Amino acid sequence: MYSFKKSVSIICIFIAFASVFLTRLNVSNTPNTYIPPELESRQLNEKILKEFNNDDTLMFLFEIKSEEYSNFLKRLYGLVTAIQGIENILDVHSVFSYEAIRGVDGGFETIKIINGDDLENFDFNKTKKIVATDKFVKDLFVNNDLKIFGVLIEPKEIEDSFERLALEDKIIKLIHKFGLKKNELAYGGEFSVDTAQYKELNHMMAIVVPITFVIGCILLYLLFQSKTAVIVGSMFNGLVAFVIFSLFGLFGWPYNMIAAMIPTLMMALTIAFIVHLYNSILLRIESGKSITEAVEMSVKKVKKPSFFSAITTAAGLFSLCVSQIPPIRSVGVIGGIGVMAIYYFVLYLLPPIIVKFDSGNWKQNLIIRNSLNKIVIIIVNLSIRSPKTLIAMFVLIMGVLSIFIFKVESESNLRKFFHPDHAVNVSSEVIKKEFVGTTIVNILFTNNDGTVLTTEFNQRIDKLKQRFLNIKHLSRVFSTTDMIKQMHWAFNEEKESFYTVPDSDELIEQYLLIYDGEDIFDFLSSDNKRFKMTLNLDVEGANEIEKVLKQMEVVLDEEGFTKSSYGMAGYGKMFSDQENLIMNDLLKSVSMSIGVIFIIMFLLWRSFSSSLFCMVPNISPVLGMFITMGVFGIWLDIGTAMIASVTVGIAVDDTIHVFQGFLTNFKEKKMNLKDALFETYNESGRAIIITTLILSSQFAILMMTNFYPLRNFGLLTAVGIIVALIFDLLLLPALISLQYQRSK
Repeated sequence: MYSFKKSVSIICIFIAFASVFLTRLNVSNTPNTYIPPELESRQLNEKILKEFNNDDTLMFLFEIKSEEYSNFLKRLYGLVTAIQGIENILDVHSVFSYEAIRGVDGGFETIKIINGDDLENFDFNKTKKIVATDKFVKDLFVNNDLKIFGVLIEPKEIEDSFERLALEDKIIKLIHKFGLKKNELAYGGEFSVDTAQYKELNHMMAIVVPITFVIGCILLYLLFQSKTAVIVGSMFNGLVAFVIFSLFGLFGWPYNMIAAMIPTLMMALTIAFIVHLYNSILLRIESGKSITEAVEMSVKKVKKPSFFSAITTAAGLFSLCVSQIPPIRSVGVIGGIGVMAIYYFVLYLLPPIIVKFDSGNWKQNLIIRNSLNKIVIIIVNLSIRSPKTLIAMFVLIMGVLSIFIFKVESESNLRKFFHPDHAVNVSSEVIKKEFVGTTIVNILFTNNDGTVLTTEFNQRIDKLKQRFLNIKHLSRVFSTTDMIKQMHWAFNEEKESFYTVPDSDELIEQYLLIYDGEDIFDFLSSDNKRFKMTLNLDVEGANEIEKVLKQMEVVLDEEGFTKSSYGMAGYGKMFSDQENLIMNDLLKSVSMSIGVIFIIMFLLWRSFSSSLFCMVPNISPVLGMFITMGVFGIWLDIGTAMIASVTVGIAVDDTIHVFQGFLTNFKEKKMNLKDALFETYNESGRAIIITTLILSSQFAILMMTNFYPLRNFGLLTAVGIIVALIFDLLLLPALISLQYQRSK
């Protein structure tokens, strides 16, 4: 055991280390933090972002009330102008900036739908006519009866969520300043989903994490009623979370909504390790040992099972490293390192401080203690009295309940991550109803051998668009071809029969020479070789998006577009691709964690059969988790994909403590089978019930958040840990009884 001075010195080094790297923490919940950099659709999306425009937008809808148009439009124009002046704003699109192509004598011109500098002479009927005949403005910036106006804000690329939230706050303040809050109907876009998640992240850090810490302190006091033990245990609980939290700064990984579960996970596991140590110290104190003797004996007794518990829990977390999704991988690495740090802090650095300051006056609430002892004895007695019957019952019950596993769906929906009444979801529905869907997909067509500004190519694109619009849930398709058709229509006196692709390449070139706007360059590269088509989908679920994308690919193939001539990107495409990775990652990580944990237990006990039947209670959390998901209709998504590996790693702790204690009593102390089991559960049974209650209650605190993936993570982890306890108390003694009766 370390000396007091050495322990304090090492703690100070860790605090200094954490303080330095915590200043480098990047709190970022932007969409790109969830998308693998090597994903083809992300790489293409970044290429589109550099060459064309940014789809990570904010959209506000404003509804005119009973006021005069000129008054409303003046305030709206003032808002748009003010937003354009904010730093980090790339562009603001509205009826004041949209370039409508209209016919004039001898050609066409680009005009603004509404001239913001001349609102005193606003002509309602003229504007309504322009909107009625323009093919695109009513999709994005105003509805047919000129009652609802849209403002689409295109920010610069910002990776820091704090800066994104600050930008959003500036815009909202301007909305209040110009008296438009009462007119605000909806606020949506990918940007709004990120800032909503970031607000929940702040809620987690400000409320949920402190509550988790306080509950840990209360539980320690209720269990051991020693002020020194509670203060030291709580201090180490916070210290471990602080040090591990700083690892995000060390590795330069963004701290986002998925990573937000790390503080709760680390504090829950720290308390669990402390309880195992404290429970052993309490037993030695009650047997008449001094605090120094009790601590030294307890450290020696629990060090080996605690080490293997830490190794197996870390293995479960490290198995997440096989995931291609960045935040899941970072949780795996930092969580795995964190568990080993917990073992070191609790078994090496904490004991000298207890010895230095504690008087050894520990006690446990007799009502709680006696009640737990009775429960453990009754359950274990039942288990070893009729082991075969009990095992058969477990097999039957789990077999029946397993039908719910087949109801689990792999699905993600960014808006379903929030409550249906959340502003993000309400606004999304309004935008879909009044304008178009908010899920963006981009197709980039490339012709390296020549220009895309040919009649033949644009006719193919026009036909492709018409077929796309027949696909369900695809609400809008727009490209340079639409602007060329608009030019042709305007040049020919706005006759509907001329709303077609021009019949010669030379005519297209002439139109582009006359065209004096800038909007076309959001869809056409400067060398005329790359051509972007933007599509709006009115669905947000990854599976629904994928269905639409597959139908689009079929149409592209039938229209003769080869895979080498186009690529799909946009947040809709990246989100769909990410969902496809989740199931594959889950299978790999769970298989790896189970395999590694089995090997570790085999190395610990040198027995294939013992390691095999000890895996039964460790796999139980996975079954419990999937059954619960099937019963309550919880999706397998980016949040729940990690639970299986995490709960398997946590559940194995109690199994190791119990089985290692049994082997000590049965083989080293030469007790008979029944006495060895009762002695083991008398010492460890109460501890595993207590640690299960602590872990499940602290994970359940995550249900306080409004972010559904974290709520589900908290619920399912708590369920998995409780299921593991049931298996450890009921099934494990029955399996041990059968195994060692047969051996004897």
